[in-house]
Amino acid sequence: FMDSDAGLLEAQVAVRYEEYDSGFDSTDPKIGLLYRTANEMFALRSTWGTSFRAPTLFQQFVTDTSLNATSDPLTSSLVFLGETATPNADLVPEEAETFTIGGTVVPLENLSLSLDYYDVQYTDRLSQESGQQLIVDESAALAAAGCGATDLADPNCAALRNDQIVRDELTGTPLRIFVNRFNASVAESSGLDFNLTYNWDTRFGNFLLMNDTTYILKYDLRETEDSEVIEGAGKRNEDSVLANSIPELRSNTMLGYGLGGHEANLTLRYIDSYEDAADTIDSWWVLDMQYNYSFNVLDDHEATITLGALNVTNEDPPVVTGATNEFGYDTKVHDPRGRMLYARLIY
Repeated sequence: FMDSDAGLLEAQVAVRYEEYDSGFDSTDPKIGLLYRTANEMFALRSTWGTSFRAPTLFQQFVTDTSLNATSDPLTSSLVFLGETATPNADLVPEEAETFTIGGTVVPLENLSLSLDYYDVQYTDRLSQESGQQLIVDESAALAAAGCGATDLADPNCAALRNDQIVRDELTGTPLRIFVNRFNASVAESSGLDFNLTYNWDTRFGNFLLMNDTTYILKYDLRETEDSEVIEGAGKRNEDSVLANSIPELRSNTMLGYGLGGHEANLTLRYIDSYEDAADTIDSWWVLDMQYNYSFNVLDDHEATITLGALNVTNEDPPVVTGATNEFGYDTKVHDPRGRMLYARLIY
């Protein structure tokens, strides 16, 4: 649109059309705008678009069984059992509308600051029930009626059973779970992405400071049109099939150094605390280190040696309790392996 002393203004317009033999089709536009000053010290950008994801043949017509560790409150046991997902030929495509706006400013030489806002609204989310949650719900209903693991044959207790869960009739031990695939109603997510990059050269080498931070403002979920809205941001969402754990804040900060063929960096990773039904899951700091040395061998063929460590201080993952906990930590967020050392040669 414009390229002058006042700056550069660009626009991008695109349209994507998809059609499937199964009868699904979609036309999805995308519009993008970019303004940048002539001295490239400031930029403003924005996009809007829609997207489309058809259910797969696998989701529609194939039965799938996986082996999962499942905590059963009724028998106070952790069991490994088959979770069978049943196909659903009536699934419809998932759709989304996405809006972003953000800017970059360069207030000082070699210093860049960026902030972007995003908002994504989903409809008809392609989803699958949680076998773990089905177990927890059934166990709670049985316990509330005074039914124990050996009372399942009692008519009053049998009436509270979930027919998607197969249990041993004598011991109550879960043997198999059948879960359904379905289209959820609505999910909306919005948040902020921040980036800081600063590098400076000295006679002792080149230094780099970089930070990437994401803050989730909202993650609202609704399973059906009649369901109440679930606010998922900052929660483990162990009782929802529509979302995994969603800490509100994640941040990575890196300090790097380079001189000749030598490079070294320290990275500090942070995950904010968040809530589950039983307690608050603590925040988590992890420090990583890496060293690289690049050199030429055999007529200028380049080689690089890398030595590194993840979780240098051997931090344990935050403890997670509650009926839906499997291993004492959140498997969707944290890593239980502790300090890990690695070496790599690229030639």
